Amino acid sequence: MPGPTAFYRLVCGLLIGLFSITATYGQSVAAGSSHTVAVHTDGSLWAWGLNTYGQLGDGSTTNRTPPVQIGSATTWGVVDQIG
Repeated sequence: MPGPTAFYRLVCGLLIGLFSITATYGQSVAAGSSHTVAVHTDGSLWAWGLNTYGQLGDGSTTNRTPPVQIGSATTWGVVDQIG
């Protein structure tokens, strides 16, 4: 778990990312306790946040402040609440 300052920066990054993604992507956004996923209007899936256990689905355990595209599919429609 990151220290308090790093955690604060990550949370701020998540909130900024959420507003940015909603404005840019807007099709579907879902937030978990420490990560967020969104469907772009082109149908691609994007995720960001804590990734300690690989919960973003990008094949790594690297935390992501800017969104990272998950896979190459463009057939995602809606994402729902995540844990």
